[in-house]
Amino acid sequence: EITDAATEEEALQRAAIGVARAFSVRIGFISQPVAGEPSCLVTRALADGGRIQPNIRSRVEGTPCETLSQGGFAIHRAGVSDRFPRHDWAVNQCIESFFAIELRDDGGQLLGHIGGMDDKPMHWRNTDPERDIDLLRLFGGRVAGEINRRNAERQLRWANELLQRSSEAARIGTWELDLESGELFWSQVTRTIHEVGAHFDPDSEAALSFYKPGTNRDTRERAYARAVEHGEAYDEECEIVTATGREVWVRVIGLPVVADGRCRRVYGLI
Repeated sequence: EITDAATEEEALQRAAIGVARAFSVRIGFISQPVAGEPSCLVTRALADGGRIQPNIRSRVEGTPCETLSQGGFAIHRAGVSDRFPRHDWAVNQCIESFFAIELRDDGGQLLGHIGGMDDKPMHWRNTDPERDIDLLRLFGGRVAGEINRRNAERQLRWANELLQRSSEAARIGTWELDLESGELFWSQVTRTIHEVGAHFDPDSEAALSFYKPGTNRDTRERAYARAVEHGEAYDEECEIVTATGREVWVRVIGLPVVADGRCRRVYGLI
């Protein structure tokens, strides 16, 4: 199983070992184009006899990968070393058979290849070769999906880090109140604005208590009540008294989330 692997590297290594076992070959691999050098490939995972080996790099030209068909797969049942004599690694390993299929993302962009090799001629597991090709496509789909998922998670982390840094630079904090559980979330910038520690655990009453008594607190209470009772967003300027006693003017934006006629949560900026 590759989806529960702790890292992308571990997931790809599991897949390389898995494809070798599934097709009863000595070597399983996953490769990808080298960034900025599309004519070159580098393995992301290389398993030989069930053991992970150091990754290798080679040019596409003169290797079995250059024979990938329009269907996105290549199969050489025998004679690989003789047919590709310029592929030094394959020749040194006495590679006789090879198969691979392309890995592509949701937009059709090439992610790499997954496949296997052996120092003996290839024999299909099934009497119908199409079943083995379908199994190879299944492996390819699972691995491509995992790479896509982890790429999306990585991009989301980058976006969140960028948002956090932008928020810190602009002193824009975020907050969210779950009306079902009563749990209130404050971002680090929101804590900084209120001059509380990183481990301060806010709740609704504590948050309201920072607003200066009188007009400011009343304004905040009325705006919040309209959001919860009528689903109205609000944008108010109020004065708060921070945990250190400083009086600070803030702008508070609240956005209600309504489902089935009820406000379920309110989130916003400060």
